[in-house]
Amino acid sequence: MITCRTYRDGGLEGERPFDPTAIERGRAEGLRLWLDVVDPTTDELEELRRTFGLHPLALEDSRNWGQRAKVEFYTEAGHLFVVAHALPMDERGQVVDREVHLFVGQRSYLITVRREPASALVLYVLFKRRDWL
Repeated sequence: MITCRTYRDGGLEGERPFDPTAIERGRAEGLRLWLDVVDPTTDELEELRRTFGLHPLALEDSRNWGQRAKVEFYTEAGHLFVVAHALPMDERGQVVDREVHLFVGQRSYLITVRREPASALVLYVLFKRRDWL
């Protein structure tokens, strides 16, 4: 499932399902985009690659969970690829690894790819540091 949130002047403007045509229109208007992708299918990842020009190696990494934490620069594709791990405690007091993959495109878009609820790290970046979007 892909949810697209649009931001204008640092504030949330709207939230809607993924639509490549609407994405292109929003980018042309200078909106900042956050696409939150939960447990994506191969077809959804391919649609994101076509829409944003994501690098094939980064996309391949995003298909596989259990990645080490890293930051990779894909200058020719115009984005960073980040694998981050949050380590929250579950209801039993056990540490749980929450892996999230991020594609960050030159202050115009953020794509988060995850399997589980958003980690505290991602929520902090998106809501407390809106100037990063």
